Amino acid sequence: MLAKPWGKLLHRRAELNVAAMFVFVTLAIGFASYQRLFSSFASYDDEGYVMISLRQFMAGGALYDQVYSQYGPAYYWLASLFHWVTDWPVTHDVTRIKTLAVWMSVSLLAAGWLYRVTRSAVISTMGLLFVSFHLERLAMEPGHPQELCLLAVAVCMFLATFVRGKSTDVRFLAGMGVATAVCFMTKVNVGLFLALSLSASLLFATRTGRMRNVLLGSVLAAMVVLPIVIGRHELFSWHGCRLPMLLTVSIALAMWASNKCRRTGLLARHTTDGPGDPSYNGDDHALRHVFYYWGTSISVSVIIAIGTLASGTTLSGLADGLLLQHMSFVSLHYHDPPIHALAPLAALVAVLVARKTLTETRWLRVVHVVAVVLIVGAVLRHLVETFQPLYHGSQDRGQIGLLASFFTPYVWIILLPVRSDTSERQAAAPNACFARLSLCLIAVLQPLIAYPVPGTQMAIGSLALVVALLTAIHDAVESLRRERHFLLPAGRGVVIGILTVLLITAISRDVYLWAERSRLPSLDLAGASRLRLPEETVAMERWTVEQLRERADTFLCLPSGHNSLYLWSGIEPPTGFNTTVWQDLLSDQRQREIIDAVSARQRVCVVVDHNEPASLRTHGPLLDFVRENFEPVAVRGSREIWQRRPAALVDPPRPVKLGDSRPL
Repeated sequence: MLAKPWGKLLHRRAELNVAAMFVFVTLAIGFASYQRLFSSFASYDDEGYVMISLRQFMAGGALYDQVYSQYGPAYYWLASLFHWVTDWPVTHDVTRIKTLAVWMSVSLLAAGWLYRVTRSAVISTMGLLFVSFHLERLAMEPGHPQELCLLAVAVCMFLATFVRGKSTDVRFLAGMGVATAVCFMTKVNVGLFLALSLSASLLFATRTGRMRNVLLGSVLAAMVVLPIVIGRHELFSWHGCRLPMLLTVSIALAMWASNKCRRTGLLARHTTDGPGDPSYNGDDHALRHVFYYWGTSISVSVIIAIGTLASGTTLSGLADGLLLQHMSFVSLHYHDPPIHALAPLAALVAVLVARKTLTETRWLRVVHVVAVVLIVGAVLRHLVETFQPLYHGSQDRGQIGLLASFFTPYVWIILLPVRSDTSERQAAAPNACFARLSLCLIAVLQPLIAYPVPGTQMAIGSLALVVALLTAIHDAVESLRRERHFLLPAGRGVVIGILTVLLITAISRDVYLWAERSRLPSLDLAGASRLRLPEETVAMERWTVEQLRERADTFLCLPSGHNSLYLWSGIEPPTGFNTTVWQDLLSDQRQREIIDAVSARQRVCVVVDHNEPASLRTHGPLLDFVRENFEPVAVRGSREIWQRRPAALVDPPRPVKLGDSRPL
């Protein structure tokens, strides 16, 4: 009589213990993330660029035509809504709080995916810790629109765990459609990759039919050729060919494994009884999930575009802002991704392993060992990097390059449990089947966003890859348990050891980062009171702000736009065309408009910093104008303040020696 109540009580107690552990871990990584966020600042200042463009958009500037941006309008609408609802200003402190919220939300969504699919509190806790460390480079670019894309991908992954082939799926598919549209209208490439991956997942899980086969073939063909098409500019260089080759093979293997799963009726299983059912309507009925998803995505994208046009943006401006301006970005700013030289070879080996894995268990063991080695190396690397400062988004933290190089071709192994599940087990947990399928196809395509500039996008693009890696670790232990293998205790010990190292890393980061930030002085400039930086940096920024307030009504920055100075000094930029390396990104026409605006002002300064990377362009309208009309008047370290030359100066200006940097 008492067994059942006591069983319920013990079960509830176990659930409370898991919840308490999650809360503790969340607070621990949240505290460390806060310390890292508020003690880091990137010299290239993407943060200031995005903030000043957001502030000008909120003031009524027409995006792209009057306010420069490389990013889609969805970010600006949602960020404006946030500031309007909260009544919080656009400042560095508030921007970093937003980034912290996104950082933690994505980590929790990844952990939620792992718990819903694996039902393992240990694996989901590992996911919460590992993903939070994996996304550490967000601290270098707070408020960047890529955060919204990252959140959208994580939301889609999590919502996929609720898709069960029932009528209630509509709301989850609509949510995935909204997230995809927001992602697409923020960064077109990330949204396109996400849409293709989810479309392929839905079509794979749909009953076979003529229309379904045509649509699936079209989507799969697009996915396979995308890495080659996008990476064509560097395809014949030794470094440039690695990522396209790796992803093309990985995508093909994921498609092959998805087809081998033979779960094509998954999404129609619970909603119709076949042709005899009054609601059955052939291919159209079977494809309703795909149409719900596509319809929502397209509708929301169109609404965002219409709203942007109604706010004053021209159609040509919208087209340029979303797509056209990015065509030249590849040739200007390509950087080699941190893909290992042996990655293409590893991808070819994966093709051979894939055939063997379906028939021989020992080959699967080899793949699982590779996954364990990679995650152990990454976890230890995260522990070491606790004590290493962030200095640039291009840092390859947490062995992301190795994870992408050697696990991407093997992501398909997370589909093997779907293939081996009996019909009864699959019917009991259809959401886990679709969640695995969608994760696999997202994981092999999203790393492509690292082209042409890896940096922080390498971490963002490998989010699904990390979740898949942890899923593979869980599957390895589960296979040992089902077979009652003698290595089961060793497998469980490895998992507990990894979790222990992750917990030690979290605690170490809390202590070390708190101690490091506590000894740093506050920047104590407008909207940045919580930001603590090295004493030399603080002194330099304060001196610059004082000089600008004393000498300028507006100013420019060289060699890149240090746009945070506009926010700290309270001085407005001459126009709405503000970005980082403006010499490369702004057209000659935009530069001439800035010249016109500057020429109409009397008190104009130029901030020159020789420690910042030089532009690829050594000549241009605005750069030549600055050289001819401005000269240094104040110097501190590597930074100079230039002012306009006296109008009476007739002789051409004498070249000024500017240290060891490239000539301006």
